Amino acid sequence: MRAGRFACRVLLVGALLFSIQAPPPVSAAQPSVRVLVVESSPVVNLGSAAGVYAWDLASRRYVATAGGRQALNLRACCAGRLTLAGGQQSGPLGVRATDGSPVTVNGQAYRGFVEVHGSGNRLMVVNVVELEEYLYGVVRGEVPANWPLEALKAQAIVARTYALYQLRQNPGALWHLKATVESQVYKGVQAEDVRTSSAVAHTRGLVLVRGAGPIPAFYHSDSGGHTEDGAAVFPKMPNSAEVVGVEDPYSIGSPFFVWQQVLPLDGVRRALSAAGYDGGPIVALEPAELSRSGRIQTLRVRTANGSFTLEGKRFRELMGNEVVRSTWFTASVDGKSARLIGRGWGHGVGMPQWGAKGMADLAYRAPEILQFYFPGAEIEPMERLGCC
Repeated sequence: MRAGRFACRVLLVGALLFSIQAPPPVSAAQPSVRVLVVESSPVVNLGSAAGVYAWDLASRRYVATAGGRQALNLRACCAGRLTLAGGQQSGPLGVRATDGSPVTVNGQAYRGFVEVHGSGNRLMVVNVVELEEYLYGVVRGEVPANWPLEALKAQAIVARTYALYQLRQNPGALWHLKATVESQVYKGVQAEDVRTSSAVAHTRGLVLVRGAGPIPAFYHSDSGGHTEDGAAVFPKMPNSAEVVGVEDPYSIGSPFFVWQQVLPLDGVRRALSAAGYDGGPIVALEPAELSRSGRIQTLRVRTANGSFTLEGKRFRELMGNEVVRSTWFTASVDGKSARLIGRGWGHGVGMPQWGAKGMADLAYRAPEILQFYFPGAEIEPMERLGCC
């Protein structure tokens, strides 16, 4: 959904803009987040230019090292244990570069350090990284670096808020965030860019709050003209009702503001049947319940043998989130295929990234962008929340 490059001329303009406003003071209390960067793999190779060392997370004793030209190779064993080169077994390990530089995990570099945990015959890798350094790898992974600086700063604030919200929901969890669109796209050091990192630095510590805590600062690619109520999409998430939908004229520059998709009905039926929904050949796809913004909350699937319903977001998931780009669509069935005409891309809650770009193109500043898409929320330093 997100990527980009920038030109020297834009860099010079950006440098002048940033020189006007100094970044907020650095806080001594810098929270760390735990990001699941490898969810399931039988083998993990770890290294750094200076070499790495590993310690047992339970006993905190050193168990292995690897020089700069070598990799620390770990394999899943049994009962959650790991096997190192030479057959040595261990419990969960922490691994850090000897000089504090980024650690590579299967060739991809991450700041901070990593933990490797066994789960059956697979391994999980969690990157433990300071929040601001985590954002360096998120903002560039989420939006193009050549977008307007105010849009990048708005993205940095919502990404920081979302991460802090997840951290505070379950501070003792094995991981707080995934490195994918399920949480936020995080690609580590390889995704960092001087412009997006400047946006992070110049908004350092700033988050969206309501009352005494950060809001669940959702965002998505493109609203299609109206954002969605948080409670309509994430009803079980605490405080989701704090994010309310607004009419959005600024996302219109997105290439998917309006989209079309043709789905072969036999493929639709196979996908639904594999998930336990099947009533025969499909006759029609109809909205059974709409949200306040017009998105499909519940979809009715009429078949030759009756009908059944499922959530609109479940239908989108089964068809593919990049195929059915949102739940804001109408469908017509001609016997062999379904033609969908839809609006926007993503769940629709919170800040549309294309909307932020559209507002920034019109000279709106980051606070104005965020106040528009998160009415009632305020921008505050994390320190005022008591951090974590």
